[in-house]
Amino acid sequence: MMGYNRTCRLADFAMLAADFCEVYPHEVAVHPDYPTGQEYRKSWEITQIVRGLRDFGALHSHARLLGVGAGHEWTIYYLTTRVEQVFATDLYLAPNFWDEFAPAEFMSNPEKYAPAGAAWNPQRLVVQHADGRALPYPDGFFDGVFSASSIEHFGTLDEITQAAREMGRVLKPGGVLALATEFKLGGPAGDGWGNVVVFDPETLHRHIIEPSGCEMVDTADYDTDDTTLATKQGLDWVVTTAHAGKVIPAPHIVLEHLGYIFTSASVVGVKS
Repeated sequence: MMGYNRTCRLADFAMLAADFCEVYPHEVAVHPDYPTGQEYRKSWEITQIVRGLRDFGALHSHARLLGVGAGHEWTIYYLTTRVEQVFATDLYLAPNFWDEFAPAEFMSNPEKYAPAGAAWNPQRLVVQHADGRALPYPDGFFDGVFSASSIEHFGTLDEITQAAREMGRVLKPGGVLALATEFKLGGPAGDGWGNVVVFDPETLHRHIIEPSGCEMVDTADYDTDDTTLATKQGLDWVVTTAHAGKVIPAPHIVLEHLGYIFTSASVVGVKS
């Protein structure tokens, strides 16, 4: 079985094909060979998050889940078909660079942002403005907490540590933390640029895993391979392509910016 604490690799899409099809049935309807030809690291992140929540007991009919920095991503919608309540939180009411991903309108009209043809249950969705560094929920309130490609934008390493501590605080004992973030495969010695932190094994453990109070469910595997590295795309080019309304070609797994070579890593832990 493929692990839960690991970096994204091109081969993962074939290995987890059944999981991808389970999480993205609306994509299968359009692409019968899905995920072949649709190898995007964001869908890998979400599939890994769902695997972690599912396989360690957080997806059941009475479960309450929290998305931190959740924007209007597909995870929110999918999980409403699996649990009693999904709380989606982000800085929806704070206009900033991330308006495209966490628009205020999502709070009142989540239907607008649901993928066409996708099944979900609006009665199970709660959308709230909340800062991931100071979550407005009591201790032990959630069965699972999830976050995909968000925590690296929460500020300094100290602020990220605080966000991880908050995620752990609101989890019940036995609750599952499943998140994904940026992971450095090569490049300079720093931790990233601007509003992006790129983690290595040491910073990931010190600033996310340890402060969360969760025990990883398996041994971390942060290796990569030449086939995966060959998918490298320039971040500036990817952003320009997306803003032009064009499709980013797959496989979209490894990025390069300012000398940093990075991909996604998933973290799955259980609160003791």
